[in-house]
Amino acid sequence: MTTAKSILEDYLRSHGFDGLCHPDTECGCGLDDLIGPCEGAQQNCRPAYEVTDEEGDPIYVIFHKRPTQEDLDTKFSCMGWKVKEGESTTPP
Repeated sequence: MTTAKSILEDYLRSHGFDGLCHPDTECGCGLDDLIGPCEGAQQNCRPAYEVTDEEGDPIYVIFHKRPTQEDLDTKFSCMGWKVKEGESTTPP
């Protein structure tokens, strides 16, 4: 059965995204936990890429393309964050 969740997941996956991120909060979810942690997608969630924080935990970031390490350093260094580029841990 086709659901809104499956349509969203198919779209994100086919366009190379790893999940969703709400631009005004720290909320993000991967394809394996899509529309889960916040009890439903919020209307302002946007497609996002998964990167790893300095503790090795995944976080989801909004960029116009998969971010490079230079992109991440530019965006997050002013906040004192260190994040690493890399392949998504979300299964294809």
